[in-house]
Amino acid sequence: MSTSRNFRLTLHDGVLTRNVDSQKHYFIKYRAYAYDEDELQKYLGQWHTLEIITTGGKCYQVSEADFYNRSYLNRDYGKVQRLINVADMAVKESKGKMVRISNEVYQELKTESKKRRQPMSTLLEVKKAAE
Repeated sequence: MSTSRNFRLTLHDGVLTRNVDSQKHYFIKYRAYAYDEDELQKYLGQWHTLEIITTGGKCYQVSEADFYNRSYLNRDYGKVQRLINVADMAVKESKGKMVRISNEVYQELKTESKKRRQPMSTLLEVKKAAE
């Protein structure tokens, strides 16, 4: 399965979520995460909050208005992308400590998330509470 399929956007109750691998999806040069403009157009008007969840367990959030006001267009990679700086997003509070999860656990959560149609962050909280 390609990387683009593992890290697609998902929409749940007005929250547009993307699970990312910081080592692959974080643009160090810009200190930002990128979103293909054509992918964002598919969800236009359907979301109010953007959530980025890293494999390290960190969850960033930004409102739709702030996303479009603070992000900028980039055409360096052969397609139009909208970049949002990490500094322009808030770290979502969590009920526990941020923990690094292995790629295997991440893939299990991803699969379960798709089956249940729930955000990975919710499943991770439930899993940690059960331990």
